[in-house]
Amino acid sequence: MIYGYRMENGSLFADEKAVGEILAFTALYLEGASIEKAGTEAGLPLGKEALTRILQDDVYLGSDGYPAIFSEELAEKIRVEYMRRTHRGSRTKEEPVKAMRVFVFRKPRKNACPGTAAKTAEYIYSLIVPKRTRVTYQRAVRKWIEKERIQWLSESFLPDGRVL
Repeated sequence: MIYGYRMENGSLFADEKAVGEILAFTALYLEGASIEKAGTEAGLPLGKEALTRILQDDVYLGSDGYPAIFSEELAEKIRVEYMRRTHRGSRTKEEPVKAMRVFVFRKPRKNACPGTAAKTAEYIYSLIVPKRTRVTYQRAVRKWIEKERIQWLSESFLPDGRVL
C-alpha cells in the first residue's frame, strides 16, 4: 500500500493523519530542508528512498484510482525544486566532452629489468607514455579495423568459396 492511503471495503481513501504529514513534508522540502530533515520534522516514519518516491510519484496527483493529495501547482513546484537540487552539477548538452587521453607502452630495453620487484614495477611504469597525437591514434585504429575486417572476411569463407 502506498503511504498516505488506506483501503476500506475495497475502496481507496486518503489517510487524514498521513496526508497532513505528507503536506508538512512537502512544505518543509520546498522551504529548503533536505529530504531526510523534512521527513523527520514532519513525523514521517520513512527512509530517504520512500520520501523521494513521495516527491516523484504521480499517484499523489490522483492517478490509478487513488484520491489526489497534491494539486497540480504543488506537484509542479515539487518537480522543479527536485530537479533543481538533483541536477545542479550535471553536464548540459552544450558542454563539450573532453577527449580521452591515450597511453601506450614504450619498447623496453633488452635486459633492462632491475632486480627487486619494486624496481621492476617502477621500470615498467616508466614505460607508459601518453600518445603524442590524436591523428596517430586514429590512424592506428583505422589500420587495426582494416586488419580485423580482412581477417574476419578470410575466416567467413569456406575453402570452396561459400560464406559461413
